[in-house]
Amino acid sequence: MFQFQLKNQNVSIDDSKYGIEALLAYGMEEPHCFHLMFVLDDCMKARACAMRAELATKLQIPKDQIVVITKEQLICQTKKGDLYCWYLRQSCKIIYHKSNFIKELLNCQIPRPNMEFETKSVIQFVDNSMQLYRQKRLNCYAMLAILAEGIGDLGEHVCIRHGSFVFHKKNAVEKCFHCSDVTLPFTYQQYCVLYKYWCSYKENQTLPRPMLVDLAVDEWYQAFCKFAKC
Repeated sequence: MFQFQLKNQNVSIDDSKYGIEALLAYGMEEPHCFHLMFVLDDCMKARACAMRAELATKLQIPKDQIVVITKEQLICQTKKGDLYCWYLRQSCKIIYHKSNFIKELLNCQIPRPNMEFETKSVIQFVDNSMQLYRQKRLNCYAMLAILAEGIGDLGEHVCIRHGSFVFHKKNAVEKCFHCSDVTLPFTYQQYCVLYKYWCSYKENQTLPRPMLVDLAVDEWYQAFCKFAKC
């Protein structure tokens, strides 16, 4: 059994019940991106899904803010130089660890990520989402949020290719404006407006009328495509 604070309240988790090896928190720099990662000794996929739902109810946070992963999966991702592992290494907070496994893993030599693959994955996801939007299977609000996140992801990737890991989307995009070989098809102020929209969307705040958002979706998708070619 271990305890930690969440939303200014003490929470108790039975590590033996779930087989928890470690608990990490990340995304603190962007409140709407806050996640808890439970690293388990071992876990079947079906059990992991059930655990997420159970822990979300217990902790009173959305299920999509909980990540359940096994030690083996995390080790495999680290050995591949997964961008996700670089992010954890730089910004996660270790809330609980049963052994030194997680500290040793995050301190080990991680290969540099394959940025070409990472960028292609972002582009493919945004393109697929845009197809769903055009088929009216995804609403304009969700699509604009995806574009905001996708542009932020590209900004992070540009920073990494230029030798610095900046895992904060708005800060990464801002830094791109200082890269002499990168020309962004929008201003930093414009992205700040989009970023603020994304935050509002994630936090279920009041959003603009659909017609205005539809116009913005096409414009930002074109901007995303141009940025992706940088």
